[in-house]
Amino acid sequence: AYSGPDSAEVSTWPLPLSLSTPVGGDGRLRGDLINLVSAQLAAAPKPGKMQAKLSGRTIARIMHGLSSPAFTWKEHHRSQYWGMHSAVAFDKIKRMADEVLETARRRQR
Repeated sequence: AYSGPDSAEVSTWPLPLSLSTPVGGDGRLRGDLINLVSAQLAAAPKPGKMQAKLSGRTIARIMHGLSSPAFTWKEHHRSQYWGMHSAVAFDKIKRMADEVLETARRRQR
């Protein structure tokens, strides 16, 4: 009768990064911020210019699902980023978004 693998045969594999990083983790958040900024740049009428004036605060509002006059719920609630990181502290998202925006602006020069 088969009794299962020996303890010597069992190896411990590390979890893939996507499974070991909690939802809302810094790596995922930064990636989502980069994707959002890149999408705004790609959709711009002029190359390298964003559709709307983005700031860290604006991006944090989008990630929390909070509407504003420039980004209303009615027009943006279907975006994959709308409310995506509502469990993450607003100030943390704002700070990281400012860093991502600064990096994107430097690359455009």
